[in-house]
Amino acid sequence: MDQQLIESFFKQSITEGQVWLLQADDGMFALVEDAEGISILPIYASQAMALESAVDDWAGYKPEPMPLRELIQWLTEMADDEMYVGIAAGGNKVIPYPASVMQQELINRKQQR
Repeated sequence: MDQQLIESFFKQSITEGQVWLLQADDGMFALVEDAEGISILPIYASQAMALESAVDDWAGYKPEPMPLRELIQWLTEMADDEMYVGIAAGGNKVIPYPASVMQQELINRKQQR
């Protein structure tokens, strides 16, 4: 299941040239924490998936597109801070990736197209 979701995420986000984040009115992005308390930034392949997650603690957050080029640049800063991003898997469930790994995966997959 997770592998299909991962492949679908990369295919859709690279095809569309963007990902989606949930952003609050104050400009902050939605984050989840894993069992060890590590903050993870969920990223979505589509606006619809992001919108479906804008409930409960994230009610009022709005889907915000981010071009892949911008995300890849941002991942450099996140990697320097040893931060994580997560492929959204519904609700507040994510498949976590260190920012540096996600960045390299996006670059590699974009070059293969």
